[in-house]
Order: sequence, then C-alpha cells, then structure tokens
Amino acid sequence: MKLYGEIFPYILTAMVLLGLMGLSINCTETLDKEVTQKDLYVLSSESPILILPDSEIQIQFIEVFDSKGCKKGTVCNEFGIGKVMIGISGPGLMPFPTELKVGIGSNALFGYSIIIDHIDRTEIDDQITIIVNQIATTD
Repeated sequence: MKLYGEIFPYILTAMVLLGLMGLSINCTETLDKEVTQKDLYVLSSESPILILPDSEIQIQFIEVFDSKGCKKGTVCNEFGIGKVMIGISGPGLMPFPTELKVGIGSNALFGYSIIIDHIDRTEIDDQITIIVNQIATTD
C-alpha cells in the first residue's frame, strides 16, 4: 500500500499529460485548414463592393475609422494599425458589419479568410487592399 501511495501522483500526472496531449492533437486536426484560393482586391468609396468569384457573397468597404493609427495622407501597412469597417452580405446571409485591422485575419465569413493588406489614404478617397483566401477544411 505504501508503494501505491508513492506511485499514484506520478500515474495521475502522466494521465493528465496524456489527456492534454490528446486534446491538443484533436483541436489542431479540426482547425487544420488548407488555403485553396488567394486573391487580392482593391476597394474604395468609388468602387466599394466586391462580389466573390463563384458566389453571390458581397464584401462592401464602408469606412476607415481609426484616425490616430492611420492618418489622412499616409499608407498604413503596419500589422495591427488602422481599423476598417466592411459589410458582408449574400444570399441566405443577414448583412453584418465587420471590423478589420491591417494584417489581422478575420474568419467572420465561413469558408473565407479576409485580411487587410494595407490602407491607402493618400488620395481624396480612401482605398483598402484586401486579401481573400478561400479555405477548405481537410477531412
């Protein structure tokens, strides 16, 4: 009995570690995604709407609303600087606004990853360049 009491904490620790490793592996498998398409688009107030190829999903540029991080007359391409509001809509999809920052991906739209590459505020009309990745989950 004394030996069992000394070994028990080690057995319990090993079981917990194995459980955590199993959870970690299962979570990474469900999040394992493969980029199948990567496209670059420029949106502005003159041409604010993008209809994604092979779908009726629309992405609409609404505004740049971070005047501190991305001042007028500059190009913002630093990670996390500059906020942009876009709208996403489509068939069977209730229109909803989404806030994006430069370089930070958003998976707000199922099956796609949207990333702001940079914000150009050097012209009268603001422009954003976005990267749209179509994502397929691997099975």
